[in-house]
Amino acid sequence: LDAAAADPAWRGHIVNTASMAGLLAPPNMGVYNVSKHAVVALTETLYQDLSL
Repeated sequence: LDAAAADPAWRGHIVNTASMAGLLAPPNMGVYNVSKHAVVALTETLYQDLSL
């Protein structure tokens, strides 16, 4: 975040891989679903934070 704020020309790419379990909730896979949703939520948050 500091690099993006300090230099407006700073560009980069962040690629995260999750599964559909991050968006849907298959039964009997609670811990797996939570971990995949965390990846999705982190990616969406970074997208918002870095699009200054």
